Amino acid sequence: MEKYNVVDANLNAGGGEYPLQDGFGWTNGVLLDLMDRYHINP
Repeated sequence: MEKYNVVDANLNAGGGEYPLQDGFGWTNGVLLDLMDRYHINP
């Protein structure tokens, strides 16, 4: 779970959930840059 209640740690936090995805924009971008830089083919 990546949601935290920093005001009261005893309460569950939530909201803004989304379906699972493969990576995030910046992590995918870094991976693609490294693959291109080191000539790695998937």
